[in-house]
Amino acid sequence: VTPEEYKVPKRVMLAFDGSDTTRKGVEMVAASPLFRGLPCHVVMVGEESSANREQLQWAQAILEDAGFEAPVALTQGEVERV
Repeated sequence: VTPEEYKVPKRVMLAFDGSDTTRKGVEMVAASPLFRGLPCHVVMVGEESSANREQLQWAQAILEDAGFEAPVALTQGEVERV
C-alpha cells in the first residue's frame, strides 16, 4: 500500500526472530544500497535469554559492519500484539 504523497524514509525496522529467513533478510539489507545511511532498528519479540541476545548481537554486528546504525531491542509479549 502506497500513500498518495511519497515520503522519504528516515529509518528502517526489521522484525527478527533468529530464523534462517530473518537472518537472510538482515544480510540482504546490509548488502543493499537501498537503505544506506538510515538507522536500521532490529526488534525481536521473545524471552530475555542469552540465546536471544546472541541472535540480536549477530544481526547488529552484520548491519554495523555494513555501515548502519543498528539499535536492537528484545521485547517480551505476543508477536501479534507487539
